Amino acid sequence: MEIFISYSRDDAAWAERFEQTLKPAVRMGALTLRRDVQIQAGARWREEIHAALERADAALLLVSQAFLASDFIMDDEVPLLLARHKRGDIGFFVVLLEDCLIERSPLAPFQAVHDHAKPISALRGHRRKAALASIAREVCEAAENKPTPPAAAQTEPDGVRVSIRRLPAAVASFVGRQRELERLDALWTDANVRVASLVADGGVGKTALTQAWLGRMAQDGYRGAARVYAWSFYSQGTERHAASSDAFVLDALRWFGDSAPETGSAVERAKRLADLIRKQPTLLLLDGVEPLQHGKGNARAGHLKDPALRVVLRALAAADGDAARHLCLLTTRVPVGDLDAHVDAQAHRIDLENLDPADGVALLRALGVDGAHDDLMHAVEQAQRHALALRLLGRYVVDVLDGEVTREAIADLLRPTSDDDPAAQTMLAAYDRWLAADGNAPERAIVDLLGLFDRPADAASVEALRRAPAIPNLTDNLVKLAEGRWLRALRRLERIGLLLPTADGSLDAHPLVRTHAAARLESTRPAVWRAGNVRLYKHLTQTAEHRPNTVEGLMPLYQAVVHGCRAGRVQDAYDAVYRERIHRGGEVYSIHKLGLFGSELTVMSAFFEVPFARVHPSLRRLARADLMNDVGFVLRALGRLDESEAPMRASLEQSVEAENWTAAARSAGNLCILHVTLGALDQALADAKRSVVLADRSGATFERTTGRTGLANAHHQRGEMTSALALFEDAEAMQAEREPSTLPLYSLQGYWYCDLLLADGDVSSARAVIERAEYALEVSTRNSWALAIGLDNLSLARAWTILAHRNIAESPDASQQAQTYLDRAVEGLRTAGHDWILPHGLLARATFSRLVDRDASAADADLQEVEDLADRSGMRLFACDAHLERARLLRDLSTANDARDRARTHVAAAKKLIEETGYHRRDRELANLEAWLDENEPPHDLGAWS
Repeated sequence: MEIFISYSRDDAAWAERFEQTLKPAVRMGALTLRRDVQIQAGARWREEIHAALERADAALLLVSQAFLASDFIMDDEVPLLLARHKRGDIGFFVVLLEDCLIERSPLAPFQAVHDHAKPISALRGHRRKAALASIAREVCEAAENKPTPPAAAQTEPDGVRVSIRRLPAAVASFVGRQRELERLDALWTDANVRVASLVADGGVGKTALTQAWLGRMAQDGYRGAARVYAWSFYSQGTERHAASSDAFVLDALRWFGDSAPETGSAVERAKRLADLIRKQPTLLLLDGVEPLQHGKGNARAGHLKDPALRVVLRALAAADGDAARHLCLLTTRVPVGDLDAHVDAQAHRIDLENLDPADGVALLRALGVDGAHDDLMHAVEQAQRHALALRLLGRYVVDVLDGEVTREAIADLLRPTSDDDPAAQTMLAAYDRWLAADGNAPERAIVDLLGLFDRPADAASVEALRRAPAIPNLTDNLVKLAEGRWLRALRRLERIGLLLPTADGSLDAHPLVRTHAAARLESTRPAVWRAGNVRLYKHLTQTAEHRPNTVEGLMPLYQAVVHGCRAGRVQDAYDAVYRERIHRGGEVYSIHKLGLFGSELTVMSAFFEVPFARVHPSLRRLARADLMNDVGFVLRALGRLDESEAPMRASLEQSVEAENWTAAARSAGNLCILHVTLGALDQALADAKRSVVLADRSGATFERTTGRTGLANAHHQRGEMTSALALFEDAEAMQAEREPSTLPLYSLQGYWYCDLLLADGDVSSARAVIERAEYALEVSTRNSWALAIGLDNLSLARAWTILAHRNIAESPDASQQAQTYLDRAVEGLRTAGHDWILPHGLLARATFSRLVDRDASAADADLQEVEDLADRSGMRLFACDAHLERARLLRDLSTANDARDRARTHVAAAKKLIEETGYHRRDRELANLEAWLDENEPPHDLGAWS
């Protein structure tokens, strides 16, 4: 630790006294002292002083009348030091040499490291020596306990770009894990491994191991990596609320050089990110992935809830041989189920165990714990060899018990309150008791502040909490706390492990510490919990941009909603922030313009007592129904179809109870769409019929129109074409009454009608669809409806594919037209961010590749994506479509000897799905394929339009 001593020339003797007092620490290598007499005078003397000030880890300021009167000190040295202190990258030790007007200087906020009322010069004899020794001990203690610099402070070797500022600071005194470090070394050199995961419960040491390995990599110039990028998902919230990869993908796209990072859907952005990562040798570190996974006990435990992160990981794991060397190392508490297909091939998993007993003893000794080896071994076992528990234990023994461990002390400290109380929680409870003792008021208040946040507490929010007036029983001891005492309290909490060091003035802690503080504060002092969240709610709503246009701009508003709901201001957070500022009313800007489905689900969870089952009772009844419907809509868009049914159904029943027939009709229609997608066609038909009845009761023409088109689509999927056609015609007539200037149906309803018209693959129908879809595209483009634009392009693409396949003489450019519209359609559907509808575009493009381009590999790629989407989300109709198209692809383009046998497997699977779902729209296609398999008849169906 390098300390710069700043003093007036009149006080040189005092500087020498401090040097003399600190000489033992200098001799031991713990400290390096520097003052201006060690810098040669000359033309660059001022620059050399500035360089020394920038390089120093801490500053020892010997303040006197002469010090405050020095123009150079006050105009050059102090401003530079204060600027560094504001950034959080230098420590301050203020020593008051004599009585002076320090309270009238910029150093007024900094409390002296000794009794402020008794300057050093006023002390005599042994009292002066004792004061000097006390100050020296505090300086040495800071040096000995100086945390490892945050990851962002690490330097970049030549030619390597590094961004690891998002990782928590590395722990001090890392020991052991040699076997795991060597395994990580081997994974980096193994070109076949592209994704690796460290799996263990919280506090076992996943992040610490990652940081230690990263340090080894840095010492070797990152071993051939051209780029190193890290992100911690705990930097944006714990698993208490839903989490999203939106912020990660956006930040990473910018860092990796994407030209338009905010464009496209979340999934499309994720695909671009994966492509960028694979272009150069890259090490990607993702810490704390579990908030984005289904938790233990869920039927899909370990699988990612976040589609964008799923896309990134799968794309990296499955990268072909042309991709540059890359490795994604992630940490999680639950194995990532989405990588199961790649484990032991492109993906690798390390199950991290608790520390070996010997390593546990070494850790305690590294933390400064004394004691007999057997007693230390006993302590390690009592702490369950849990890394975080041992760190907390070691710091407690050193800080509270004078450094020596005994079995009696360990028995008292680690006595659990219940049989399943883990050692880390027991140690946190011990710290609770210690912090409650006299003399720890600032430290206790700071830990309480941590409990108000589900992420690192940014400096501005912490300052808002410390601002007068005090929050009773929370910040009473912080509002008027001198800056020096505040900093010493932070250093003390960092030293004992309750805080993690940061470089930006924020407060961070291990997630278990933060979660413990939140649970304690909310359960034992609910009024204080609410008051703290009220302060944060006001701060964020007042300082955030009113209606932000960017993802970053929306993040403070998302946080404000969480704090508002915790504070009990649920309705105000819903109306004034969520609907007015995030959604911009009916515009729903965050979804329709920015595609933030994941972030949207995160903020929605704040309105629930039990996400997504029980809405907070203080939310108005109509708002509860709207919220439930929105949750179902977003879950469906994210492909989490099995989870979306319950909130949609609840919204429907709540709307019926409130006699809000318009909202009820809308909810029933959404349920119909959901059940069609899931392949529950009987239920879809029932929901659609109910939607029509409710819409007629409402009298709203729009709902009456959409209700009938939903019912028509349900009939179509069941193969009931006559009923479907009559309903579409009826709906279009209703629309003409409501919108005389709008002729054909448009948006999703228009796509469904075109889908029916294209069913027979007839040329005249294709031309009619082109006319309809061109008109609908004008409407959707004029209104910037992303989903409708994608669907209109898809209708045009499918119609032009028919013309291209039929070789219509008057349409020589049909193939090019079809290809153009198909690419626009798939791109548009990706941009819209609706996983549940994207397979329509992929299937159409696979059919075009088979019929027109005769490109089996292109068709295979699109069908593989359809199968992945269908399997992940339970979309059985699309699974059936993929099986049928696979069989046709084998029939039309494969020359393999076993093509017919493989096709037979796909046909059997499709037939089973048709029987289970009632998807009789595909009966003719199935019959054609069975005839080919059984009788070797030539094909006489187009495929996707039967």
